[in-house]
Amino acid sequence: MEKLILIVAATLLFASTACDTINPVACTEEFRSITVEITGADIDKTFTITNDGDTIHREDPAMANDFYTIIDDGTTQIEDNEEVDVSFHAYKGDSLLVDEPYVVGRDECHVYKESGKVKIEL
Repeated sequence: MEKLILIVAATLLFASTACDTINPVACTEEFRSITVEITGADIDKTFTITNDGDTIHREDPAMANDFYTIIDDGTTQIEDNEEVDVSFHAYKGDSLLVDEPYVVGRDECHVYKESGKVKIEL
């Protein structure tokens, strides 16, 4: 019985020292994307641009099926715990069909949408 108590105590001690005590956040392994549904037109390309003019996401939406990515967890231009104003642009050829404002951000783990449309009908 003493061995069992010793093993349990050692396991708890090891587990507690393995935790990140500076930033105790448990993130999921999922990859998140913020998308918008656009109906009524075929889209050739999309861009998400910050107010500073930086392109933070570019997509050639050949297989988008009416859902287009505004931002995803792969975006490195947004810092943790930061929100930014962006513009989502969608084109057919050289014609700008969508210029829509969004506020997006990143917490310690994933991107999120603070404001902006979910669906755009052209």
